[in-house]
Amino acid sequence: MQQIITAYKDAWLNWNNFSGRSRRSAYWYAFLANVIIAFVLGFVSGLVEALTILTSLYSLAFLVPSIALAVRRLHDTGHSGWWYLIALTGIGCIVLLIWFCQDSQPDNQYGPSPIHRLTFLKKWEAARHG
Repeated sequence: MQQIITAYKDAWLNWNNFSGRSRRSAYWYAFLANVIIAFVLGFVSGLVEALTILTSLYSLAFLVPSIALAVRRLHDTGHSGWWYLIALTGIGCIVLLIWFCQDSQPDNQYGPSPIHRLTFLKKWEAARHG
């Protein structure tokens, strides 16, 4: 549960960061949190019609952070963020889904691999403490 909250919070904190990379787990945990929140807001707005605008405002507010996260995820798989526009074709959503499910690539033109960086930091912390 903590990983989901952390990934969701990071998506909001990096709302304007379209460079760098995001791990597969960070993308899917933030996606899951967004789906849960949207479902709850939709359910509540179904009960109280006056709150329907709340669901729309939330969806609009999370639009840019979700695009930024998707671009960083594409970078992690070795693709340009401009490939996100392929979703506009409809069939491109399948291609994006496949790319979003791929594992992180080693260091590439978009920066060092986040998974290798975390492994290095864990080893460094372990060596430092004992």
